[in-house]
Amino acid sequence: IWWLVCCLTIQATTSITLALEAVLGVLGIGLSTTLFFLTATPLLLQGHVALISEPWSTITPWLPHGAAHEAASQLALFGGTQLGRPLAALVVWIALAALTMMVARHERAREFVEMTAA
Repeated sequence: IWWLVCCLTIQATTSITLALEAVLGVLGIGLSTTLFFLTATPLLLQGHVALISEPWSTITPWLPHGAAHEAASQLALFGGTQLGRPLAALVVWIALAALTMMVARHERAREFVEMTAA
C-alpha cells in the first residue's frame, strides 16, 4: 500500500503542476511551486495537522501534501485502516487537474481553429 500512497502523491502534485502550466504557461510551474511550498509550510513546521492554527488545520488535510501526510501516518501508526479520505482527496486532485488540462487543450484548439480561419 505504501507504493499506492507514493504514486498517488506524485501523480497529484505533477498533475496539478501540469494543469497550471496548461492554463498559465511557464508561469504556472512557478505558481505551482510557490503554492505547494506556502501551503506545506505550516504542516512542515508543526509536524501534525492537529497542531496547526486555523484555517490551516481545516484546509491542510484536503491538500495533496496533507492527504499524503495523513495516509502515511495512517499506514505507519495504524496499519492503513483509515485510508479512504486521504486517498480519495488525492484522486480528486488528480481528476480535477486532468479535467483542467482537457479544458485548456480544448480552448487552445478552438482558438487555433478560429485564428487559422480568420
